[in-house]
Amino acid sequence: MKITFLGTCSGTEPYPDYRHSSFVIEHNESVFWFDAGESCSYSAYLLGIDFLST
Repeated sequence: MKITFLGTCSGTEPYPDYRHSSFVIEHNESVFWFDAGESCSYSAYLLGIDFLST
């Protein structure tokens, strides 16, 4: 099992180079998304996570 944080920023105003709080759990060739919202697919792409996996 692998946990990857896609963003760790929350609040009311955006900060450069930070994404809203979200994370991915990879387990047994499956990918589970948590609080996946705006821009998390971009972060996943940069980290090499296949966001089309089920």
